[in-house]
Amino acid sequence: MREQEARLRLLDLVNVSYQHVVMAKLFLLETEGNTPFQTDNLIRDFTRLQQVSLPERIVIGSSVDLFSQLNQAADYLTNALALVQGVWSLIHEGYFIPGERIARTALSIRWTSIVPGDSGGGGWPLEELAITQPYEVFKSPQYRKVQLESFGSADLFVLEAGIGNTDEEIIEAVQDAIRCFRNELYRPCVTMLSKAMEGAWIELGLSLAQHSQRVQKIEASLKSDNGIAGKITLILKLYENAELDLVVKSSGIKPAQLQHVNIWSDVVREARNAIHFGVAPTIPNSYEKVSVLLLAAATNLKLLYTIKRAADDCP
Repeated sequence: MREQEARLRLLDLVNVSYQHVVMAKLFLLETEGNTPFQTDNLIRDFTRLQQVSLPERIVIGSSVDLFSQLNQAADYLTNALALVQGVWSLIHEGYFIPGERIARTALSIRWTSIVPGDSGGGGWPLEELAITQPYEVFKSPQYRKVQLESFGSADLFVLEAGIGNTDEEIIEAVQDAIRCFRNELYRPCVTMLSKAMEGAWIELGLSLAQHSQRVQKIEASLKSDNGIAGKITLILKLYENAELDLVVKSSGIKPAQLQHVNIWSDVVREARNAIHFGVAPTIPNSYEKVSVLLLAAATNLKLLYTIKRAADDCP
């Protein structure tokens, strides 16, 4: 492989995913100290934590494993870029304040050729990956002496709830709920939380249905316009059926535990009904009430998707 082909291959391997950025944000929020953090030092510490490092140089030749070198370099660059994106994301969310100086990240990597008769070598400027970054960041005064709750950040909530690989519409609903909560919009918050809750139940039901002899009838009911309460009742009865014994055993979650999620779901639906004219919730949708619902949401959504994964994996 020629050096320009290797360079293009390296660029193709660098792929910053949503999960990379979430892990970077979690690292940043757990970084201790109130003094300014230099972004380059944060990159160094984060990449060390991820156990990735940039090769001193890429060696191109028939007697060496070029692809493992490119993968190593790509892993480092991916995590470094994720850290910088995480910094900007937390600045946008109000957790960090940037310092005065903004720098442009100049990414490059050295390479050398050991092909017989060829003494070539040089450096690859990776302008395609260039990104601006603050030279240093400060923790916002509001968050210097308090511990961040998981529902303080939409991305961290998704991570804690274990729903990062679920339907995009459900993830967006959860993220919208967290953003509404942070802006003290409690009624819209429970509305979006209810949407995520309904979607999680339906996804679970569709997975459980694959283990029933009535799969087509159950799928039709779950995909109908009927209310979520009836669909949850159907799912609860299905999970108690002997047909699902293997799924129950595999998930480690008993039917009684699923009933507890149903109770939480009822409270969320009752809070959500306040969007209708003339309808008031039994308990006002205050900070105290909605924060409790959100705290329980992480646990309950994780439980629903634990069962779903067991159902998907069981024969």
